Amino acid sequence: GWPKERSKRGSSVIGRDVKTLCKEGHFKEALYILDQLGQQGIQAYSDACILLLQECTNVKALPEGKWVHAHIIKSGLMPNMFLGNSLVNMYAKCRSIEHARQVFDEMPERDVVLWNTMIAA
Repeated sequence: GWPKERSKRGSSVIGRDVKTLCKEGHFKEALYILDQLGQQGIQAYSDACILLLQECTNVKALPEGKWVHAHIIKSGLMPNMFLGNSLVNMYAKCRSIEHARQVFDEMPERDVVLWNTMIAA
């Protein structure tokens, strides 16, 4: 399981762990962290998902981004405006406009940021 001392380190350290792993190309390890955070009910879970989606966007890692999306849905984190915007952005920049549109359409509320992200896609 996820060591308790690690989960006590705080969201900024966990976020750095996720970001570092992503930048080094270790998506599976970063995904493992997200899975463990979700199981522990740690507050930083959605923040860590956003970081991972940003890194997927940066390196155009569509399969990993789809996995994160599925995990977000499975974990009951949607609808969430920040996650929705990150998902639309990731799909758009990975050239999967149909998935970007699907996430956009499924959002119960659409703010200016989400609209701008979809228009830019």
